[in-house]
Amino acid sequence: MIDLRARLQELADAATRDGTTPGPAHAIRRGRQRHRRVAAVTASLLVVALAAGSLLSGRLGGGRELPAVRPPATVPLLPLARLDLHTDLSGAGFVIDHMYQDLASVVEPCAGGSRRAEMVGYVRSEQYRRLVMVVAVPAKPGETAVCWTAEMFELGGAGSMGSVGATSTEDPLTAAGKNSDRYGTVQGQVTRRAARVRVEFTDGRRPLDLPVIDTGGRYPVNFFAAFFPQDPARPGHPRAWTVARLTAIDAAGRPVATCSVGSAAGGRPGCPPGG
Repeated sequence: MIDLRARLQELADAATRDGTTPGPAHAIRRGRQRHRRVAAVTASLLVVALAAGSLLSGRLGGGRELPAVRPPATVPLLPLARLDLHTDLSGAGFVIDHMYQDLASVVEPCAGGSRRAEMVGYVRSEQYRRLVMVVAVPAKPGETAVCWTAEMFELGGAGSMGSVGATSTEDPLTAAGKNSDRYGTVQGQVTRRAARVRVEFTDGRRPLDLPVIDTGGRYPVNFFAAFFPQDPARPGHPRAWTVARLTAIDAAGRPVATCSVGSAAGGRPGCPPGG
């Protein structure tokens, strides 16, 4: 009864306003228009509710998961260290070839003595009159360890042979090095996913980004080696090795492996010794 009285009052008001009395057809049209408006509003609300529900649940129609929108973490890349890096012995001369022969003689027995070692690369420093050479025996398919070594020589050929052992190819990053009052060295193996190795120091100096020595797929790992200067504020005073942490970084700037030297600081495993 309330709806009927309201409808009659509406018809009377329309008649007064327009000077005519709307007939039954007009009333039916007005009712249909109102019904369509109500239906449209209801449908819009339903679409909004369904869309909100999809976003909250993390799914689209059919139960498919929404794709993750989290870009991979990257680090700002530093200019690569300018190294006098060589990856073959052609034109190197008798002295450097002799260095290679010395290292090959100590690393080949590690692999059983039946395979020839290769010179992977060496980094030469005219400033320090030294070079660091990496020599390795190619791993056979399926092997999970590689025999390699790295040693520092004077440019005249003097040097000492370090210990040699097989390192696991599953270690994504290793670190070793030497130290003097003027310079330090750092070298190791690194996953083939890496395009550079970042070296951080204990004395707060600027980190160093090293290029990777690419083995061209002959080994399941790549290598790196470099010299770095000691703190000039303490000339003539031998110091502890100042390398603190290493990070392997891919070509897109994403860290793929990291380790702290000599510790498990921050929950990261210590860098295994390499070479």
